[in-house]
Amino acid sequence: METTITANIDYVQGHLRYGHYELILDKTELKEFKQISKEDQISWIEEEGEFILDEYRIEDRGDITDITIEEPIQGNLNKALGWECR
Repeated sequence: METTITANIDYVQGHLRYGHYELILDKTELKEFKQISKEDQISWIEEEGEFILDEYRIEDRGDITDITIEEPIQGNLNKALGWECR
């Protein structure tokens, strides 16, 4: 079992460079999408699509402010119930 360690930082400074939207439509939705105006298509994409960040650049970052150790769930459950893991 693996343990995840998370170290939070107080800031990140840089630039978001490129991104795109992805929208999955069924056949009926696609037919409707093709029949509406470009402006309505854009609204639909912005409201229902998932924005994917393609490229970014980090120029600076803050210091680590706290560290969290997340032990595997099964291990925590067994420990809480008083069971031994073997």
